[in-house]
Amino acid sequence: MSVRDQGTIDLQQQPIFVHSLYRSGSTWIFDRFRHATHPYWCYQEPYHEATIWLQSNPDGLLAFDQRAAASLRHPLLDRPYFAEVHSLREHVAPLFQKCISFDSFFETEGCPAFHAYTRALIELAPHRPMLQCCRSFGRVPQIRREHGGVHVHLWRNPRDQWWSYQINNYFDTASLAILQADALPAALQKVADLIGLRRERRATFDEEYTRLLRFPIDAKGRYLAFYALWLYSQLNNFDQADCNLSIDALSADPAALESAMERLRALGIDGVDLSGCSVPHSVLGPADDAFFEDIEAQVRQLFIDAGSEVAAIERATERQRAAQALVSPPHTGALVEQGMRARSAALRYADALKAARAEEQAAEQHAAALEAQVHAVDEALRAENDKVAATRAELDAERARAAALDARAAQAEQRYEHLAVATQATTTLAQSQVQLAQQHIELAQAQAREMRADAERLVDELRARLADAQAQVAGMAQQLLHAEQHMDDLGRRLDERALQQAAALQQVTEHVAASATGTQHQIGQMQETLGGRFDVGVERFNTQMQTLGTALEAWRAAQAGETAAATNQLDERLVALQAQQQEAKVEVGARIDAQTAHMQAWHAQTMALGPAVDAGLDALKRNQAEMAAHSLRALESHAQTMEQAMLSMRAMIEQAHRAEREAANTRQRAELDRLERQLRTAEERSAGVARDMTALREQNADLLAFRHAMQASRLGRWLASRHLTQKTDTPRD
Repeated sequence: MSVRDQGTIDLQQQPIFVHSLYRSGSTWIFDRFRHATHPYWCYQEPYHEATIWLQSNPDGLLAFDQRAAASLRHPLLDRPYFAEVHSLREHVAPLFQKCISFDSFFETEGCPAFHAYTRALIELAPHRPMLQCCRSFGRVPQIRREHGGVHVHLWRNPRDQWWSYQINNYFDTASLAILQADALPAALQKVADLIGLRRERRATFDEEYTRLLRFPIDAKGRYLAFYALWLYSQLNNFDQADCNLSIDALSADPAALESAMERLRALGIDGVDLSGCSVPHSVLGPADDAFFEDIEAQVRQLFIDAGSEVAAIERATERQRAAQALVSPPHTGALVEQGMRARSAALRYADALKAARAEEQAAEQHAAALEAQVHAVDEALRAENDKVAATRAELDAERARAAALDARAAQAEQRYEHLAVATQATTTLAQSQVQLAQQHIELAQAQAREMRADAERLVDELRARLADAQAQVAGMAQQLLHAEQHMDDLGRRLDERALQQAAALQQVTEHVAASATGTQHQIGQMQETLGGRFDVGVERFNTQMQTLGTALEAWRAAQAGETAAATNQLDERLVALQAQQQEAKVEVGARIDAQTAHMQAWHAQTMALGPAVDAGLDALKRNQAEMAAHSLRALESHAQTMEQAMLSMRAMIEQAHRAEREAANTRQRAELDRLERQLRTAEERSAGVARDMTALREQNADLLAFRHAMQASRLGRWLASRHLTQKTDTPRD
């Protein structure tokens, strides 16, 4: 809802706000609007902290005012105080929050729910809404700015109003709640500091009220807090309100009553009858005036120090004096004296109540300290129990670790057994491998022996073949030597024959024939001896012999003349034959040399092969033996290492078990000793706490007796004030 503009909206359509402090006749004004001839939708105390009951116990809110009406001397109402807001509970209950009542008393920005809740009350009202508020006088400008409306300031002279506060403990406590609000004005902050009030928030108002109810404050402090709020409302609302209503003037001044009703009609508020107003007042004496005047002067000075205008304070003071003059008779009579004594007793009771509350608060603090000590002892015991539990858990953990170590040891032993079995299997396998290697060595040795025998046989065969070849070469050389000698003899004989040709042809012919025959015989022998190697020479020799026979025949035919030519030709033939024989000799020698060299090379290779084979066999034997020995040594070393490792592991496990058992026993003994000491200390503390609690109970008994005495004194004061009251049938808020 937008801000209402009073210049453009009819006044009769605007909501009506009545702002006042407690006990100023606000309930009577509320009842007058309910019974007006024009319809108004009247909200009684819409910002009351009990309104939050709409969320959890809405019907309890209706019973609340019925219980309070009799004790507060309110006028009898035909409907419950909160009937109107209760009828709208489904809509407004979710909007109400704790901050609406007191926390945002001077500044609504910190509580957005305030305006949302107020707007809902205005918009949901079936008739013109009227909101009678005792918890709004600190935020009138924000309400006017946000919701517009007609604002009525209702007030009462502060001295009678404060005495009306003393009907119960709520109203002075509510003043303290207001002084705890956020954004507290500077003057009111000075008052809060002066009475020693500190701001402490609680989750609910009931918790805050309980704390404030026990706040130690005397009669002077009570009136100081109240009068500061009364003066604040006068300074901030009197000139800003559309209408100011003094409940004292309405009760004692008919002209003021008529003027007030005309002002209301001028503001569009019709049908509200304010006649018959009668507010009670007290007959104060000089002692009462002195009590109030000192406090009022102190408060006015605090406001001046905080920056308030002196003129505005003076105007408020004049209005206060005028209102008091309307209702205060002269200070005469024994009744006045008795009233002053009763009020003095009441003030003394308030002072004594402050002292009692201070003592109670000190006792409570002491009890709280004792409870804190008990709590600390309990916490210490719980901590010790937790430590014991932790120690037990540690012991369980140690046992679990020991069991785990035992399990690991068992596993290690199993692994050792498995490893021993594996080592034995490995040793067996190695031995099998060694035996297999030995078998391979024996097989290789046998093969080597066979290879060596074969090589020796081959060498022997080669040697035999070489000897045969050498014998053959020697035979051939011998035959060649015989052939050479024979050829030499043949040459000599031919020479002899050539020389003897001249002597006798027959001899030559015979000799030649005999030589040819011998030569042929020799050649035949050579052919048998050398085979086909001299076929070429023999053929050539035969050819030559045939040629020689032919020549001889020719020579025979030609006789002596041709003998010389034949001899020369024979010499040439002999030279050629010698040359051919030499060539044949060289060729046969070369062949024999080549065959000999080949046989020698083969023999050398054969001889070299034997040592190499022997060396290879020996190296193979050595390598296999070394490998077998190395494998055996490695297996033996590995087995020894594993055995040593297992022995070390067993020793470590046994040592760990001993250390764990010793450490666990040591820790258990130390922990048990420590727990016993702590238990003895706790028992001693508990005994001290018990003694302190006994003393505290005795103090609380004394306090209860003192409270009963104060309540009895208060009852006497109340009875005395009843006799001093001039009017009893009056509305009070």
